[in-house]
Amino acid sequence: MAIDLSDFINDVLSTDAFGEEVIWTPTSGGANTISGVFDNEYTVESGTQEIGIGLPSPRVTCKTADVPSAARGDHLAIAGVTYHVLEVQPDGMGFTVLILSRDEG
Repeated sequence: MAIDLSDFINDVLSTDAFGEEVIWTPTSGGANTISGVFDNEYTVESGTQEIGIGLPSPRVTCKTADVPSAARGDHLAIAGVTYHVLEVQPDGMGFTVLILSRDEG
């Protein structure tokens, strides 16, 4: 029996909850306004001799149905900042995480 998570996904991504407005522009063109949860935590990349460097790791979690053709090179505008999609990670449950960069990757 399949579980319908669409109401849960919509609630989480709502701008009344955790979501914010995201403008997704596929490389094929045509901007779309969607809702997503943006996260820009720092991660530490391991270096030599236990020295690491902190790097921003921007990503946005959105509804898979809202970004059905998301691909590397697409653009996202979040709070006036343009990001480039580096990787698309659908989870098979209705969410997709888009790994982002401020630089064209």
